[in-house]
Amino acid sequence: MRIAHQALRTDDALRGTALEYLDNVLPPEITARLFPLLGAPAARRGPRGAAELRDVLVREGDSVALRRAFLKRRLHRGD
Repeated sequence: MRIAHQALRTDDALRGTALEYLDNVLPPEITARLFPLLGAPAARRGPRGAAELRDVLVREGDSVALRRAFLKRRLHRGD
């Protein structure tokens, strides 16, 4: 949750990853209240198809690992 919180304050791609994470781990009644406060589009709810997941992983695989490493460094520094 701390990483998601920090990611919400960064660039659009990382913010989108944080929103997707929250959409997947929080109960629907929480995301329904939280997302409008964050200025986020409505929660997506519903599983992704295999083709869509493959495309996302191919498109963002390396950048997700780099962003995760960046956030871990920031957490350890206390930013």
